[in-house]
Amino acid sequence: MEMWFSEFHTPDVKHSIRVNKQLYSKQSDYQRIDIFETPEFGRVLTLDGNVMLTERDEFIYDEMIVHVPMAVHREAKDILVIGAGDGGVVRELTRYDRVERIDLVEMDPQVVEACRAYLPGNACRMDDRRVHIYFENALKFIRRCEEEYDLIIVDSSDPFGPSEGLFTREFYGSCFNALKEDGIMVNQQGSPFYAEDANAMQRSHKRIASTFPISRVYQAHIPTFAAGYWLFGFASKKYHPIDDLDAAEHHVLQSQRHANHALGLEAGLLVHPSGPAGVGLAVLDDDGLPALDHLSGDPLARQQANSGEVGPAADSLGTDAAILEPVIEPERARLGVGGTHHHFQRCLQGILQALGVPDAARQLVNGAPIVAGLHGPHRDSISSRMVHSS
Repeated sequence: MEMWFSEFHTPDVKHSIRVNKQLYSKQSDYQRIDIFETPEFGRVLTLDGNVMLTERDEFIYDEMIVHVPMAVHREAKDILVIGAGDGGVVRELTRYDRVERIDLVEMDPQVVEACRAYLPGNACRMDDRRVHIYFENALKFIRRCEEEYDLIIVDSSDPFGPSEGLFTREFYGSCFNALKEDGIMVNQQGSPFYAEDANAMQRSHKRIASTFPISRVYQAHIPTFAAGYWLFGFASKKYHPIDDLDAAEHHVLQSQRHANHALGLEAGLLVHPSGPAGVGLAVLDDDGLPALDHLSGDPLARQQANSGEVGPAADSLGTDAAILEPVIEPERARLGVGGTHHHFQRCLQGILQALGVPDAARQLVNGAPIVAGLHGPHRDSISSRMVHSS
């Protein structure tokens, strides 16, 4: 029997995703939390029947809500994140060495617990030393703050139910007071396509515009959100999102992650040509860099790589694994793959075929325990095997 998850975008429009199995379901004190495994979008998180993220396209939302304000405010160090219990926003923020503090205020601890267990690609940086998690009401929390943060990111669900208070004039005023004199607030503004969503977006934007001297809206295409068309609000005390934009730092981050992000996925395995040895599989961390010492050009990392030794972030690979010379430069990488096992297998087979690996070797790949995984607290999930071409 087929199983489908369906979400009503309007009373007359329904979006459905085929489901392989339901991984998690719990009614918390605030909402119903479900996580599904799907063939097209990987794992899908829903709250009260509304899609919050999918493994396939979550990177679009998280990158847009983080990297735009970070490219404008080049000195942002103290950051408040409201909502975002899945960890995706935190993951993107931790890519910046200049960030010193990330305060995450999440109403529902069950969301964090579920995502740690079933969405480790999002929650992989929740234990970063700079991250402080507060399980409490965001309205009460922010009322206590005054000129404390450089950036506030409001990653809330839609303006209905538990998150309704995060779209009020009072809340935006509290955010204004909690920001330093050159602070920025960004928030998700919903879709402008359907009438009810458009009206809610317009109300929210008017309230923000009456509070901040600079208020703009920017957009992104997110396939699994309503109409695939999503808006973000940019509100600032000083910086203009276009006039003060400096994309150089963001471009550096993107170039570092280019290989692994080619499929819009995160940490996993890097496939690259390796001369006489055949095809190498090297473990990547969340930045798309080889996990061996995480240092470009580091002699120790290269020595370990060439000798087949494993670094501290890859020591769970097992004695039958081999790590080749790290491919640091994005232009030398063929492609990065990660995410769930079935996505990895499908992508890897196509890559191996394109590289000319014999059919026999490709069959060995299917029979070997090849999975995508993460380093750090989730590194035990990493398993890799060397594939030799004949």
